[in-house]
Amino acid sequence: MKYFRQITTFQATTVLVSTIIGVGILPLPLFAVREADSAAPLVTLVASLLAFLGLCLITLLGMRFPDKSIILYSEEIIGKWPAAIGSVCIIFFFAILTSLAAREFGEVVITSVLKRTPLEVTVVVMLLLSAISTRHDMRTFAYIHNFYFPILLIPALLIVALSLKNADLINLLPVWQSPSVPMLTSVFTVAALFQSSFIMTIVIPAMREPKMAMKASVWAMIISGGCISRL
Repeated sequence: MKYFRQITTFQATTVLVSTIIGVGILPLPLFAVREADSAAPLVTLVASLLAFLGLCLITLLGMRFPDKSIILYSEEIIGKWPAAIGSVCIIFFFAILTSLAAREFGEVVITSVLKRTPLEVTVVVMLLLSAISTRHDMRTFAYIHNFYFPILLIPALLIVALSLKNADLINLLPVWQSPSVPMLTSVFTVAALFQSSFIMTIVIPAMREPKMAMKASVWAMIISGGCISRL
């Protein structure tokens, strides 16, 4: 597949941020606090660093093969048939990720906005809109993310700013607690919420400057990790 160099570094950053910050982050505070109590911010920070490590590895691979997606360059790394198995796993991964996001988004909509609308209608409409969007090129895909990036980021910052007046720093103590199995498990659970960063594997081949992919990844993780940790 031939990729056209259309995506700028800023657009790659917005694609990553808007992909990571989704409906999946809504239960994040619950997961972190339930297992780590007052150490929840520390757990979120460690999980962000763990997710960033995985994103760095993906980005470095993409920079090494700037003209290919992970489906293509995996054949050169591990061979044709193992790569085919891995590609099928990636397809199932995105299918499951999409189904979970669609169900969670639908539950949020019918609970707080369209209370009389059946869940199936909300999910089907969202999936149809996504399917129509995928019929266009990467430039349109990036423009869509650029369009609602401020709509996504500004409310998150406002929520954090308005909630700080009710914050009490004493609730964050002790910051460090004795490590336990549930606490370590929560680190991986929170890190899994960043799994949408895998989208970088198909963004890099369309970037105008693939060498700047790491810069986009760093900024995306700083912005999304900062917003998620404050939520």
